[in-house]
Amino acid sequence: MSLTKHYACGDTILGAVIGPKANMKKVLLQEKISGIHITDEQCITVSNNSKNIKQRMESSGKFAFKIAAWLKEYPKVNTTMYPMLPNHPSCSLAKDMFTFPPSCIYFHLSMNKEQVDKAKTKLSLIRWETSFGDSYCKIDNWWKEGFSNYYDQKLEKKQGIWFRLSCGYKVTNEKAIQDELEAFIQTE
Repeated sequence: MSLTKHYACGDTILGAVIGPKANMKKVLLQEKISGIHITDEQCITVSNNSKNIKQRMESSGKFAFKIAAWLKEYPKVNTTMYPMLPNHPSCSLAKDMFTFPPSCIYFHLSMNKEQVDKAKTKLSLIRWETSFGDSYCKIDNWWKEGFSNYYDQKLEKKQGIWFRLSCGYKVTNEKAIQDELEAFIQTE
């Protein structure tokens, strides 16, 4: 489980392992062998950032839902994968399980590597880097080539690239982000 986004607010990279007690013995042994531990500074970071976790998760999730719905309707977007949208295979489960909508969206475009290089130059509000949970919207720079129906075989199969958009918790200008995404998507 990643703790970086919501608990550490992108200030430090953290994770947790949760599982059956029998499996945890192996994890704890590896931790002892490797010397993996959390520092005092990381504990303070998590403690400080936990104070407003509800507000951050709620605002980024609500914003992501709006952007995901917009991406789903955008003609050049082949597929939008976001668990709160009705087209997602796990939508009913997500609605039952999540208190707040997630803040990450996967979307597929019919692009090639050269187009990605051009498209990323059109980003300024949205950063082109891996998101570790800070306040900005980011498209991860580790995009993946593949087919549009990778997650749902019932969809039309189109070659292209999958992108992951992480919506930041301080972003509120929906139109500005949509305009920038449109410029990114329209790259020839």
